Amino acid sequence: MHENTIQELFHRYLQGATTPEEEQQLKDLLREKQDDEALAALLKEEWEQLSEADPRFSSYDVAASWRKIVDPEGRQPARIRALRRWGWAAAAAVLLALAGSAYLFRSSPDLPPPVITAHKNDVPPGGSKATLVLGDGSVVSLDSAGNRLISQGNTAIRQTGGQLRYEGEGNAAEVTYNTLTTPNGGQFKVTLPDGTQVWLNAASSIRYPTVFAGEKRVVEITGEVYMEVARRLQKGGRSAGPFVVKVHTASGNSSEIEVLGTHFNINAYNDEPAVKTTLLEGSVKVTSGSGHTSVLKPGQQSQINNGGAIHIVEQVNVGAVIAWKQGYFSFAQTDLRTVMRQIGRWYDVEILYEGNVPQKKFGGAIPRDNNASEVLKILELSGVHFRIEGKKIIVTP
Repeated sequence: MHENTIQELFHRYLQGATTPEEEQQLKDLLREKQDDEALAALLKEEWEQLSEADPRFSSYDVAASWRKIVDPEGRQPARIRALRRWGWAAAAAVLLALAGSAYLFRSSPDLPPPVITAHKNDVPPGGSKATLVLGDGSVVSLDSAGNRLISQGNTAIRQTGGQLRYEGEGNAAEVTYNTLTTPNGGQFKVTLPDGTQVWLNAASSIRYPTVFAGEKRVVEITGEVYMEVARRLQKGGRSAGPFVVKVHTASGNSSEIEVLGTHFNINAYNDEPAVKTTLLEGSVKVTSGSGHTSVLKPGQQSQINNGGAIHIVEQVNVGAVIAWKQGYFSFAQTDLRTVMRQIGRWYDVEILYEGNVPQKKFGGAIPRDNNASEVLKILELSGVHFRIEGKKIIVTP
């Protein structure tokens, strides 16, 4: 069949207009032509054109959608089941992958999913859970089921599911500090007293005052957080002092980020080689513990190593950086050990390696609400193998 006909079927599939027979015909044709790079580029261009015209196509999940659309069990029309959860863009991504795109996790042209190593048990995904330490030392356990009002002097804190919100301005004469901490396998969102929104990834924390009374708004974080800083105005509409984030790691690789009305992500885990600050919107000034400074523009990422030097990466894939906030793992030529550190934190498991594990690179996205075995099945398409033993995941060649 001519490539134009495949392209037409592909376009109709994305619009949900194909019949079941046409759908199967398209999949069969794409399997036959999976190594046709010209066709892959043609379909990629088709998807990009649709993504510009329709926001539903603006992001996609490749690896997870593979098992949704190419369903070996055939329990119901796979496209309906996939689109109900992942959207039209997921279908586009998988068809691109079938055509030979590099986005799909796979190690051979044999597209039917391989037989995966059986796991003795499984590990559920993380969820909304955290611990809030109040100014008087009281500890409040939080989870997704919570719905309450927490009183702390003149400060009211409302929990709704996996979110906290500070209500009212509080009393500047009674400033205390609270600390919100997520465990491995936990995440949480908090709206600070000034309206700044903070998302905490697993194994992270933020310490902040119940009232921002000084010229600067200062908070301290560990782990990984995404922030949307509220602009603070003085009387007359003039901008108030800056918002400052102090970053701490166990290795002493500290830094300070000075911001004013901006969106950014900080990754400062102790087991990562650098403290990474990625700017999505606005402007930030990054200062390392050794005194080096750099001002970031949107799309840039600063990386501070243990020596305090700052390296700037241009045109970062910011969607991949904040994918955790949207409920995904997202990899872009990411090495195996980095991938497994993310999995270890989210599933609260220990990662062990056996034998000569290959140096693989991964690209694509996987939803974080799957059990660990489902994520490992997708990764195993690359030729790496895993087994789960209790709270351990063992990586093997």
